[in-house]
Amino acid sequence: MIVCGVVAEFNPFHYGHKYQVDNIKADIKIAVISPDFVQRGELSILNQKDKAKIALDMGYDVVVAIPTKFAIQNAEVFCTYACRLLDKLKVNYQVFGAETGDLSSIYTMMDRLENSILKDHLKSGFSYNKSCELALGDLSYLYKSNNILAMEYLRAIKKYNLSYTPYIIKRKDVQYNEEKVCGNISSATNIRKKIRNNENVDKYLPYENTYKYNLNYENKLYSLFKYILQTRVIYNIYDLNTEILNKMKKEIKKADTYNKFLELMSSRNISINRVKRLILNIVLDIKKDDIDKEEEIKQIKVIGINKKGAKYIKNIPNICVNYKYLEGEEKFYALYEYLLGSYHFTNTVYNESE
Repeated sequence: MIVCGVVAEFNPFHYGHKYQVDNIKADIKIAVISPDFVQRGELSILNQKDKAKIALDMGYDVVVAIPTKFAIQNAEVFCTYACRLLDKLKVNYQVFGAETGDLSSIYTMMDRLENSILKDHLKSGFSYNKSCELALGDLSYLYKSNNILAMEYLRAIKKYNLSYTPYIIKRKDVQYNEEKVCGNISSATNIRKKIRNNENVDKYLPYENTYKYNLNYENKLYSLFKYILQTRVIYNIYDLNTEILNKMKKEIKKADTYNKFLELMSSRNISINRVKRLILNIVLDIKKDDIDKEEEIKQIKVIGINKKGAKYIKNIPNICVNYKYLEGEEKFYALYEYLLGSYHFTNTVYNESE
């Protein structure tokens, strides 16, 4: 039996994702996905319940959620936990898309970024991303969003000596952050932008579009963050150092809105997405030990499954099906409810279709 796993955010699920799942030849297809919050430090366009249903309809047999505290961190943390999940799910292959279809190029990029030159650029005050580009030199053209994720997957496989094989698929026509459209394929970034602007995106989605982007959550989140930052002692938060914390306390006095705060905080060595992630880490009180402690994976949260998938996972340890949230996840669910106030999770994730 061939079992293939894919790590994704489905934010939202689009024809590029459909192209990928259609080209995977396997007996069992497993999607490991971010839940209601995504790696950019934002609410997902689709909630995890809808993501799971769409993934099953589009060809996956099992859909598993990455715990929120790992799903909202940097690429290294996100990819490492996702890869460890795939290994626990006993996949034979991990399939991922990248800007290049050449796996050896990703290995070369990974090797070059593991030398001391990267640290020298970081010490010079450049952001991590800029330091990577400088360290890559003539290979800097490879430093693109999905190539970076691919590199982090390979790092995790190597570090943890995972038992499956990586397989790369070149992304079709449109790259991650591009706004151009090729036929019915558009990047998730472009689709989110159109949804945000209330533009029609039906032709880019292989399912019926029934959602609208909720802009109100950003300032609601910002108000909560502002209250916490100004009234509580902030300590030992993951990825937060004293310099950034002091800058936050300074800039929050000048910013009336979430976007204004992001603008004031971003700099040569602090990206906007990092600020978004830090806001969530502070609001959710995610500590360094919550992320850095490499604990054994004791719970695997299945949020979608069909008959074939159910038969496959019945002998895999630590599977949790029909759970609203797992132990320790209450605060993530509560924040999602607070920000949107309209999300209702059903207990049934079982899909009768084959």
